[in-house]
Amino acid sequence: MRKSPLSEEERASSMRPRRRRPALAAAVGLAAVAVLCAALLTASPKDRRAHDGTSRDAGGQGQTYAEGIACARLIAEGDVLDVHPASRPGRVLLRFAVSDWLKPERGAGTVELDLVDPSVAQVEEPFGKGQHLLLVVPLREDLETDASSGAELPRMREVIDANRSKAATTKCPRNWRETPG
Repeated sequence: MRKSPLSEEERASSMRPRRRRPALAAAVGLAAVAVLCAALLTASPKDRRAHDGTSRDAGGQGQTYAEGIACARLIAEGDVLDVHPASRPGRVLLRFAVSDWLKPERGAGTVELDLVDPSVAQVEEPFGKGQHLLLVVPLREDLETDASSGAELPRMREVIDANRSKAATTKCPRNWRETPG
């Protein structure tokens, strides 16, 4: 069976180059990033490993945003001043100039943090001098720090700000605050 011939208008429109709509592309991109951020914060502990390869918690429990904030010992935005290996294997000492404290609400202008080395944990890029980051440092010392940068940083900041009031009344589950063993 033969196709019916196209009208002049249909032929002309089918031959025009198609333009992408920037607003639609941006909305789709933003939705994809939001889904990724949600997946990262609520991922099953089996998907996010401690630096020794074990599950984040023995019960296989994930976290809500509010629990993630409640289970953080520090949430701050600022710049990496220096990074060097810590005395314990698989860890780094990060000197960080804090421009904005979120948890606790106040602190020193510069802090030194003993953190799981993200390159050993293979969950994040290594920290680098000069990086502008939003850090979420967990209570448990054997868990990696969530570090947001670039376009991810303001989106993560919005997620944290939107969940801070609920986090204030949320208790951190034992398996997320106590290092096993």
